[in-house]
Amino acid sequence: MEKQKYYVGVASGQITRQPETTEWEFEIEATEEQIARLRDLFERANRQNLDIVYAVLHPLEGRKEEHDLKNYDHTLQEIYRMIYELGNDETKKFIQENQIIQELGKDYM
Repeated sequence: MEKQKYYVGVASGQITRQPETTEWEFEIEATEEQIARLRDLFERANRQNLDIVYAVLHPLEGRKEEHDLKNYDHTLQEIYRMIYELGNDETKKFIQENQIIQELGKDYM
């Protein structure tokens, strides 16, 4: 399948082909299947974020926010790894320079 250019806003969870329609931080090139996977990751992160909010607002129901934070952080790392792999040179450089991916090593360089 042919790759197309997309613009990704991590904070908003937005993926678009039209950069003027929303705020975005990263430019990537991806197939439709890769975009579907990235959208799934954003949806998972959103659900995990809501779980954290619920746990904080309902502390008597259990202390699972630490576990939820780890899951959320892991999902964000997956999102950034995928953006890095699909990103243009500027995207990769930004992620490297800002050490966004915790395990960025020889496999990603």
